[in-house]
Amino acid sequence: MLSMRARLGLDGVAVQRTFETFEAEAQPEAYGAAKAFMDKPESILFHGPNGIGKTHLALAIGNALLEKHGIASAVVCFITFDDALQQLRATYKDGYEGMGEEFYIDRWRAIPVLILDEVGMKGRHTASEFTRRIGYGIIDGRYRAGNKPIIVTSNKTPGGLGEWITESAVSRLFEMGRVIEMRGADWRVK
Repeated sequence: MLSMRARLGLDGVAVQRTFETFEAEAQPEAYGAAKAFMDKPESILFHGPNGIGKTHLALAIGNALLEKHGIASAVVCFITFDDALQQLRATYKDGYEGMGEEFYIDRWRAIPVLILDEVGMKGRHTASEFTRRIGYGIIDGRYRAGNKPIIVTSNKTPGGLGEWITESAVSRLFEMGRVIEMRGADWRVK
């Protein structure tokens, strides 16, 4: 059986991604926004190149929320956009006996804080009507539910992100909180 941390997507290497392990001086605006989230939760879109700390800060928020509210509170969920799409696509396969698409979408809309990582990352999925429908559905659902906070990370600029989740969803992210461009060199290849 999966641990509660695993079910929330905050296990493994995610546990090591905290505010204390982040080099704040490398990304002061992004770090400040992430820390401010703890007192005033509002959506954040972190965007920029690989290896500059977008996911680290998103996970730091998630870990701090679990520490603050307790793991049983299930106050936050972390999922990559690719994993979300895979889970939903599986619901359409012949013989699938698990929960349907609506279960997952409702869960991602309902959780108090959702962290949606690597939106627009090229991998198994390309921008398609399906990715746009799902991306828009998650963000719009949180928007209509009273601006429930969502942390989004992406290598895409806000303009390029519209191809993946619709321009309307990107516009809602701007209204719901902060959009922060992160710059710098990939710390993994220094």
